[in-house]
Amino acid sequence: MSRQAVIMIVIAIIIIGGGILLFVNEEPTDRSNGGFTVDPGHVGELVREDTYQTGNPDAKVTIVEFADLQCPACATAFPAVKAVRQLYSADELKIVFRHFPLNIHKNGQVASLAAEAAREQGKFEEMAELLFARQSQWNTVGNPINVFLDFARELELDTEQFRQAVETKKYEDLVFLGMQDGYALNVNSTPTFFINGEPYRQGLSLDEFQKIINQMLAL
Repeated sequence: MSRQAVIMIVIAIIIIGGGILLFVNEEPTDRSNGGFTVDPGHVGELVREDTYQTGNPDAKVTIVEFADLQCPACATAFPAVKAVRQLYSADELKIVFRHFPLNIHKNGQVASLAAEAAREQGKFEEMAELLFARQSQWNTVGNPINVFLDFARELELDTEQFRQAVETKKYEDLVFLGMQDGYALNVNSTPTFFINGEPYRQGLSLDEFQKIINQMLAL
């Protein structure tokens, strides 16, 4: 075999090998678990018609929270969010909850499904509060459904209806929509708050919430 032929074979091997390495090292588009894949062309919106919210639609101040129910920082922020809701009238403040379970939290998505299953029976906030307060009871178990059923019984929900909603992933599209909107709006950590569209990428204390809200109400 001529030297030129050997050189051509080596070059071909390098090109093919480089192509294989490039293919293997390509970053996956799936940025979460449970089958969710980011749509790079998705146009994000802060508020959707079917998302959980309190207050009047035309309230002067709107807080949108992107949260992961398995996130310790979200659990820490929850009391301030709950308190601020009680301090302002429905005409002054609207609060919107968006699901944004992170891929580092293996039970985050199913917790979101549980919260929405409770919402179906009028107990979204109550279930969210239990999920946050008792994260240690379910955040590392292989299948947390039995823990969630205990929470459902405590809240006096129809447990069979609740189980069906969770196990059939009835509200998966709603959870995934929150994730799509979050990624499109450059949410990369939880909790992330948008107050009248202005992002705050960390938890806020009650005093901080009040200061921001009062400034916006005064405008």
